[in-house]
Order: sequence, then structure tokens, then C-alpha cells
Amino acid sequence: IKFQFKLKLFRFFRRNFHPALVDASTKPPSREPIDFAALSVSSPDHIAKGKAIFTTMCMSCHGAGGQGDGPAAAALNPKPRNLTAALDWKNGRGLGQIYKTLSEGVGSMPAFSSFSPQERMYLAHFVRSINTSAPADTPEQLAALKTALGGGQKPKLPISFTIEKVAKESAN
Repeated sequence: IKFQFKLKLFRFFRRNFHPALVDASTKPPSREPIDFAALSVSSPDHIAKGKAIFTTMCMSCHGAGGQGDGPAAAALNPKPRNLTAALDWKNGRGLGQIYKTLSEGVGSMPAFSSFSPQERMYLAHFVRSINTSAPADTPEQLAALKTALGGGQKPKLPISFTIEKVAKESAN
């Protein structure tokens, strides 16, 4: 019963803080190519876009300053990470490691795989900007990030999206 209450509270905060979200199953994947060279470099524009995403998607749990003290944090176990702390993180504090955490989720934080790779990168840049003790990325980490982003190639359609599309067209 306690878990169900926490889940309902979590869903309440998600729904009420993020009304503009689109269900990922109905949203086609991004078709624009990924410019890894541009996305891998932090810029004020990338950080500003990441902050906008953080404000609508992450602030309810991580708090306005990223200290893990948002209104939904009380209902979560484990508690949301203090993004400003100099502690080691499960996946690491590098840009690619933050991208991995956003893509796969960790602990009570869900995966944000419905975000485009660009949106996840913007958010990763913002998180790195508020964690001033984050280490510099190694060439190996940047190479792994480039691979995760598809090496700059256009993303492929997920099989579930393709099956649904074919099913809808054959029903007509």
C-alpha cells in the first residue's frame, strides 16, 4: 500500500508538472541527423536548453538547484541524487555517463528514452554545469558517447513504432 501511494504521488507530480509531454508511443523518432561535434561541446545555448528541460522534467524530484530536495523527493526511495555534490555517481559524472543515466534510468529515476538524443545531451550539459566538480571527459568516454549517439548517423525506427504503423495502415 505504501509503495502504491508513492507511485501515485510520483505520477501526480509527473503529470501536473509536465502537461506538455507527448506519449512516446505516438511520437515518431527524430529523423534529423545527429551532429556529434556540435553536441559534445558545452555552450551557453546547450546549457539553456538543458535548463528548460530540467525545469519541466527533473525539478519535481531533484529540486530547483539540483540538490535532490524537490517536492516529489519525499515519496522516493532511494532519494534523488544531489547533482551538485562532488560524490561519485553510479554511472559517473562524465558527459557520456550522464547521457547513459538519462537513457537507461537508475534507482527510482526512470529512463528518458522518449527524449531525443539532442534533448538528452542538452540535459547532460546542464547537469554538468551545476556539478562544478565533474571531471573532464577522456577521449575513450567521448568515443563511447559518439557510439551511443549513433556516430552521427540518422537513427533507425524502433521496431515497436514500425509494427504499430503497419498495423494501423493495414486496418484501414
